[in-house]
Amino acid sequence: MSRSNLELKVGIISVMGIVILVAGSIWGRDVKLSSSYNRVSFVFSHSGGLRPGDPVTVNGIKKGRVETVELNDREVVVGITLSSKVKLYHDVSAHISMLDLMGGTNLEISPGVGMQSLTTTELQQPIRGSGVTNLGLLIGEFQGLKLKTDTLLSAMNQSVNSLNHMLDENTLVRPLKESVAQLNSATRLMNKVLSENENALVGLIKNSSSASNELRQLLENKRKVLEKSIDTFARMTGKMDTVSTELSAISRQFHNRKGSLARLIYDDQIYDDLQKTITGVDSLTITLKKDLGRFLQNTDVNLLNLIKF
Repeated sequence: MSRSNLELKVGIISVMGIVILVAGSIWGRDVKLSSSYNRVSFVFSHSGGLRPGDPVTVNGIKKGRVETVELNDREVVVGITLSSKVKLYHDVSAHISMLDLMGGTNLEISPGVGMQSLTTTELQQPIRGSGVTNLGLLIGEFQGLKLKTDTLLSAMNQSVNSLNHMLDENTLVRPLKESVAQLNSATRLMNKVLSENENALVGLIKNSSSASNELRQLLENKRKVLEKSIDTFARMTGKMDTVSTELSAISRQFHNRKGSLARLIYDDQIYDDLQKTITGVDSLTITLKKDLGRFLQNTDVNLLNLIKF
C-alpha cells in the first residue's frame, strides 16, 4: 500500500468521523435544520429548573425543545420551538414537570379541546402557563406544610391540656357526681311523694273531671241565656259604634265651626251680645235693689196676692 492511499483512507475516515460527530451532536441537542417549527413563548411564576435544550412534549410526545429561559420582571418567560404540525387552541395549557429525581425537567403542553385554534398573531404573544412541578418546590411546600402541621399540633396540645384541666377531678368530675347524686335524691323524693299522695291525686283528677262535666252541663242548660246575652252585647256594641260615629260627626262639625254650639263658642258677635245682656241685667238688678221701695211707696199692693199671682 502506497503512502498516498493510506493518507486518503485516513482522510476519508476522519471526514466520516467528523460527520458522525456533528450529526450526533445535532441529534442529541435536537437542533432544527428545517423551518417546520414555530416559535412560542410561555409565562410562568417560576422556572422550576427548566433550561435551554430541555424537551417540549405535547400529550407526552416530544414535539420541540426549550430555547430560552429569561426573567422578565417578576415572571419567567420560556421560549420554545414547537413543531408546526401541532395546533394550539384557546384553552391551551402548559406545565413544567420533573422527569426524574436527578433534576431533569420538561415542558408539557396540552393543546386544548376547544374548536378555535390560535392564529399566528396570537402565537406571537406569551401564553400563561398553568403550574410548575419541581422537587425543590415540592420540598419547600413540604417544609411549609410541616411548619403548619407543627403549629396545629402545638395548638392541639394546648387544647388537650386545657381539656384535661377542665376534666380534672375537682373541677368537673366531682361536681358532676354530686349533681347526679342530688338528681337521684330528688327523683326518689318525688317518687315517694307521688306514692304517698296517690289516692289524693286520683281524687283530684276525678274531682277535676266531675267539675268539667258539671261546667259542660251548665253551659248546655244555659245555652239560650248565653246566646241571648251575646246577642244583647252585640247590639250594645252596634249602638256604641253608632254613638261613636255620631260623636265623631259632632266633633268634626265643632272643629269646622258648624252648628249652633260651635257658632255660640266661636262667633265673636254672639259673645259680645251676651256680654252686653249680662251687663244690662246686672245694671237692672242694682237699680231694683236701690229704688224698689221708692217705686212701691204710693202703690197699694197686696204682697200676698202678688206672690200668689
